[in-house]
Amino acid sequence: MDILIFAEQRASKVTDAVLGLLAKGGELSKEFDGKLHAALLGDAVGSAASMLFEHGAAVVHVVEHPKLRLFQSDLYASALYEIVRRAKPGLVLFAATLLGKDLAPRLAAKLKTGLVSHCVDLRVELDENGKKRLVEVVPGFGGLLFAKNTILRMPQIVTMTPGVLGRRRQEKGRKGELVRLSLEDLGLAGFESRAETLEVVETKAVEASIENANVVVVGGYGVGDAERFKLVEELAEALGGVVGATRPLIDAGLAPKERMVGQSGKTIRPKLYVGVGVSGAMQHVVGILNSKVILAINKDENAPIFDVCDVGIVGHAEEVVPRLLEELKRRKASK
Repeated sequence: MDILIFAEQRASKVTDAVLGLLAKGGELSKEFDGKLHAALLGDAVGSAASMLFEHGAAVVHVVEHPKLRLFQSDLYASALYEIVRRAKPGLVLFAATLLGKDLAPRLAAKLKTGLVSHCVDLRVELDENGKKRLVEVVPGFGGLLFAKNTILRMPQIVTMTPGVLGRRRQEKGRKGELVRLSLEDLGLAGFESRAETLEVVETKAVEASIENANVVVVGGYGVGDAERFKLVEELAEALGGVVGATRPLIDAGLAPKERMVGQSGKTIRPKLYVGVGVSGAMQHVVGILNSKVILAINKDENAPIFDVCDVGIVGHAEEVVPRLLEELKRRKASK
């Protein structure tokens, strides 16, 4: 079974989420003895193909045209549909970004096939006949449990939550098969979009990207107020990390929405995650499970976060965090 990745790009550079899709797609294509394809759409994006090859793609389908400079949902969906008809993959993978969540269901409707959204894992299991099948894992019932799904029609369409997938090591200079296509080749030369994107306005990014941070310190409901949230910020600064928050603190205005960690926020995989006053509800835990080390600080010894953490400290944040800060300062001074 061949697998096709939709290579979402910004300013002719593929996004970090795509690199994770390539890693997972590479694993799955080996399991099913297939090839890993990537579809790259845009204007003057051909140079990004080398990055796709170096991260595992065997075949890259490139469609370049001024009409594709900005994302036009119906034109992109039609072009991708034509690529899928030619490549005949058994699985098409998207990142569950705003663009991916728009494009994936459009493609699924055109192909009259199934779609599973916001997956946190893809697994290969054996069915009752001993045959390999793909299983999609998604948080269900508000994040209270994980559900396993199987799409019965081919090709299967799946969107993956950004941040849950690691990257494979880049192989500099790796080459593959480059397939250049024009809108004319795809029968779309005269295509007219019913809704046209005229401009994309980039919002100012938060100081540091929480998805790519090595250390993330998250404040939870137990932090409670702005005064104690300052302790979270101080600890993040002392550890050289960035600040995150759970939904109650976002709703209280203590942190911007871009800092929310969990099912409805960011999925992170830092080397060190520190949860301060985080209870450990499943909606939050699904966003941190790939952290290398999870440290939890909570006054409730029965908090669910202690079931998933590597190191747990039972105590009030206003007592524990200052002592951690003192120890960090002492160690820094002794170097």
